[in-house]
Amino acid sequence: RSVFAGAQVGKDQVGPGSPVGLSGVGEEGTSAVDLRWSAPSRDADGGALTGLSEYVVYRSKGDGEGLVPVDTVGLEVREYRDVGLEGGAVYYYAVSGVDGLGNEGARSSAVSVQVWGIAVPVGLAVEGGIGKVTVSWSGSGEETLRGYNVYRSLRSDQGYTRLSGTEGLTFTTGQTSYIDTAVTGGKAYYYQVTAVTSGGESGRSDFGGATVLFDIRPPGAPTLMIGEIVVGDPEKLNLSWKAPTTDISGADLTGVSRYQIYRASANTGPFSQVGISTSAAFVDTGLTAKTTYYYEVEAQDASGNIGPRSSVVALISGGVDLPKNVRLSATTPSDGTKPPVVTITWDAATGAIVQYEVQRTRVANSTQDADYTSILPNDVDTTREDDTVTRGRTYYYRVRSRDVDERNSDWTSPRSISVSP
Repeated sequence: RSVFAGAQVGKDQVGPGSPVGLSGVGEEGTSAVDLRWSAPSRDADGGALTGLSEYVVYRSKGDGEGLVPVDTVGLEVREYRDVGLEGGAVYYYAVSGVDGLGNEGARSSAVSVQVWGIAVPVGLAVEGGIGKVTVSWSGSGEETLRGYNVYRSLRSDQGYTRLSGTEGLTFTTGQTSYIDTAVTGGKAYYYQVTAVTSGGESGRSDFGGATVLFDIRPPGAPTLMIGEIVVGDPEKLNLSWKAPTTDISGADLTGVSRYQIYRASANTGPFSQVGISTSAAFVDTGLTAKTTYYYEVEAQDASGNIGPRSSVVALISGGVDLPKNVRLSATTPSDGTKPPVVTITWDAATGAIVQYEVQRTRVANSTQDADYTSILPNDVDTTREDDTVTRGRTYYYRVRSRDVDERNSDWTSPRSISVSP
């Protein structure tokens, strides 16, 4: 026999080389991707292939980073069908070989495959505000895009319902953002978005959620108040103003539900509330003609927050100005055959006055027109003589103005005079 010789068998620590020729295609009409590849011919170090028992399939969505294993297939399998994918999305794939000792080789070069169907919107962002939630997303590149549907739920995992838009469309919106105001402060809401094309609707995006903030911020002050007289009704003023555009301190306006209107007879007050309006206008009634009134307005939101009042504005009610400072005097001639005379004098009213009317009665402080007799002629003079009185009697006189538009002022308060016997 010869001299013996021996050797130790080395353990295989080198994995197979990379599979080659990896390709993939999205199958039309389905949410599946079909992959194919060829087996490696050598180990990862370039040496002879020492074994191959299975393949590992890797996948990531959106980019080639973060590939994770999704399945393992046997040696004889060099095709793989990945199902249940997101329509229109892009997936990246790579494949590696594993030998019988568990040594995994290098991955193949990654390939990207787009799934057949409508791409799901990406970049969803959800922001909670006061009384609203703002939802935004990245625009879809679909050629036949019509718009988007926005879905909302009080849970992240179920119960989503489609929200109606304000654009009168069959889908929620044609924009890449949506403001949801049908919300309650303190509640959390969750949203998903889909793309709507002429061919149908995509799958839903990943969800995003936000909590609605409580409104503790009052609206700013109304501005630019004006008043218009009501023709033929001097007891009314049509008030209007500009609504606040921001909340107090310039923050975004969270809403105005009503206005409270205050009035005073002096610039410094005191002001009393005279009405409430849900619009930026109000008709104030029960006024006195040709009188200056002072107004302030404050805005209140749906949460009850009341903002600061507007600047004080002075407004003058309509109507015809009254004659002022009515004065009476009487002369009684010593000749009894001659009648006594009452002279009525007043200060002129302002405005385009064309005549004054004077009336007389013997009923003290009467407001009944039937009790009065007119002292003619009616003209623009501010003095009128009445020689139809009787000695030893008391008379009451009133005066009013009439302007170029044939409008009358109120009557002055009756003034009395006694004619000597």
